[in-house]
Amino acid sequence: METQLKTRNESSSLTVSEQVKACCTIAQEKLEAGDYDEGCAALQRWWTVGEWPKHSDLDDRAAAELLFTAGVLSGSVGSIKQTFGGQKPAEGLLNGAITLFERLGEKTRVAEARVELASCYYRQGLFDLARITLRSSLQDLSEREQELKSIGLIRLAVVESHTGRLHDALDLLNEAAPLVETSGAWTQGFFHLEFAIALNDLGTSESRSSYFEKAQAHYREALTHFEQIGNRRYTAIVESNLGYLLLTLKKLDEAQVHLERARRLFDEFGDSVRRAQVDETLAQLYLASEQYTSAQRSVRLAVETLETSGEEALLAEALTTHGLVLCKLERRHEAKPILERARRVAQRCGDDEGAGKPLLILIEEMCEQLGDDERREIGTQVSQLLGNSQQAATRERLKNCLERIAAAHAEYEHEREQKAHAEKMAALGELSFGVAHNVNNTLTGILGRAQLLRRTGDPEKIAAGLDLIIKSADDGAHIIRRIQDFARKRPSREFESVSVAELLKDVCEMARPRWESRAECTAINFALFADSQAFVMGDPVELREVLVNVIYNAVDAMPTGGEIRISAQEVDDRIVLKVTDTGTGMTPEVKSRLFDPFFTTKGKAGTGMGLAVSFGIIRRHNGSIEVESEPGRGTTFLIALPKASNTQTKGSASVSPASASAASGDRLRVLVVDDEAVVREVLKEALENEGCEVLAAESGEEALKLYDDNKGQLDLVFTDIGLSEMSGWELVTAIRKRSETIPLAIVSGWAEAISWDTRNAAKADWVISKPFDIGKIAKIANEIAERKKTARFPN
Repeated sequence: METQLKTRNESSSLTVSEQVKACCTIAQEKLEAGDYDEGCAALQRWWTVGEWPKHSDLDDRAAAELLFTAGVLSGSVGSIKQTFGGQKPAEGLLNGAITLFERLGEKTRVAEARVELASCYYRQGLFDLARITLRSSLQDLSEREQELKSIGLIRLAVVESHTGRLHDALDLLNEAAPLVETSGAWTQGFFHLEFAIALNDLGTSESRSSYFEKAQAHYREALTHFEQIGNRRYTAIVESNLGYLLLTLKKLDEAQVHLERARRLFDEFGDSVRRAQVDETLAQLYLASEQYTSAQRSVRLAVETLETSGEEALLAEALTTHGLVLCKLERRHEAKPILERARRVAQRCGDDEGAGKPLLILIEEMCEQLGDDERREIGTQVSQLLGNSQQAATRERLKNCLERIAAAHAEYEHEREQKAHAEKMAALGELSFGVAHNVNNTLTGILGRAQLLRRTGDPEKIAAGLDLIIKSADDGAHIIRRIQDFARKRPSREFESVSVAELLKDVCEMARPRWESRAECTAINFALFADSQAFVMGDPVELREVLVNVIYNAVDAMPTGGEIRISAQEVDDRIVLKVTDTGTGMTPEVKSRLFDPFFTTKGKAGTGMGLAVSFGIIRRHNGSIEVESEPGRGTTFLIALPKASNTQTKGSASVSPASASAASGDRLRVLVVDDEAVVREVLKEALENEGCEVLAAESGEEALKLYDDNKGQLDLVFTDIGLSEMSGWELVTAIRKRSETIPLAIVSGWAEAISWDTRNAAKADWVISKPFDIGKIAKIANEIAERKKTARFPN
């Protein structure tokens, strides 16, 4: 080449511009032969890779040729070697050439330069920009420019093939076929190479062996043309792709021979990028033969090379293979971020097919290790990326992955329901055990005392024993009511507007004896910030109970003294009450069970119901209660309640007026309804002891018949709610249709669960909780008797 350059450059008849053009011709010949180093050497007087050419003394045509040739060389060298800036210097040179060709009016050369510019975009993974540039260039070419048009079509087919649009790529190659017949050897070799690659990919995606046979024929044609012009670089490329085809056909030994031959050739040329592509293909071959360690070694070499090459599309492919290799090596924690990066890199290139494949691997290889939300998010992403894939194999993988995600989600929901059910049953078991323990203790006292009374005739012992039985029964009723308080979902009274400042002051005073009575060495400082002007809607009695309970717990958590701080602040439309102590704090285990019924850390000194009931109260107020605590760092309770609006005012109860004109006669006539004989008889006897005449019924139907048979002669009705067939509510509704004024008392084991609104709707005068105090029954009977007397003998 030195002689060739000397002959052309030293001729006295050639100007500098003519010398440049002659050297550009030599460089382009070297490019076609695949000898990039010799091509660069041809231009070394005016240009060095990575620098801007010296073209100030050249005419525009020579300068344009120099910029164009240097741009093509720069792009080619940048794609095989890790040069500084990658494809960016080539972009600048080609854009400079385009500007000069446009100035010269050389439309064909402008189109040619833009075809090369599109190759720079493709190498960087800018597929959309490459596609637009090529289509625009093809439109500017005339029918006479057959070879250049064929190259443009082939390069556009390469872009479409790489982005998974395989049939589009095949259509473009078929369009180029008649143009290629009259083109040079390099163009024909390039055409057959890319046709073989497209057929190979189609055969893989559609599982059609005929495509593979045609692909091998095209590879043979490509080899013939490249060997004809001595282009060993493209010969190596064909060897590499033929090796990939044989890998696809599971002919692993033959594939390895061709791939290793290609790798040696690329290594000789210093083509590190294409060598990295071969390494990535070898990694796939080792994966197929389950040689995972060898696969890891090969793919790491590929990734390390491509990281700094600027070849983003190739990097995405290598990262995807690397992630799969790590999965096979059971190193999934390392594979996941690599596969996620592969998806990002491919998406940045506009390669939806390449971005979807690492997501498929995530589901195929580590579906069970992913969380349910993450699995479904990946399913959504991969559906968007691969839903329109032209590759049948990819669509089948997508279908299988989506089915697997759906099955995993169904299993997750099933396990979640089972876990929730198990937790519910465990909680119910603990609740039942706690209730049974406490109630059994109470019943033991009642039963034992009653048995002892049967053995004694001592009036004092009998009186004392009866008192103890009554007290034990009251204690048992209290236990049940606390359980009902915990379970109750609705308030027992109508909510009213409650001043936050007054609420905090009240609980401070109510709790004062507890924290002020401490010895000086264990004194507790109490800091109250009651400056809030806000109001909340609620039951002040229940809210005071919650706050006092929290303060008592804070006091108990500071055996050696400390500080309690209470404050309130507005957060959006809620008021957050904050109670902080400097006590012993809680372990995570204690904190997780804090609101469980009967759970206590105080031993016999605690009931385990205080915070459980508090939780139920706050829930009924549409609020939330949260706890922040660490051992040794104290505890903070955060109680959030809805803020009262300016229009909400204190409600008033609407109780139906008691009967002012009871039935005639001196004795009260009372209807008692309960399906439990024991309760029915107790009520009957208690009322008869007050001088009442009692009609008793065990069902709603019987009660309604008695009511109708004694119409106008009844003064009072006591009824249970939990009746069989006709419920107590249905009975109350039927009675109220007959009379809106007859005094009516509801007696129920769930009296505390009856809301104020429900009571008003039923026009119930009294709601009595079971077990009840006989004195309360007597008081109601006497009140009605007094009204009856007043009605008969007014003052």
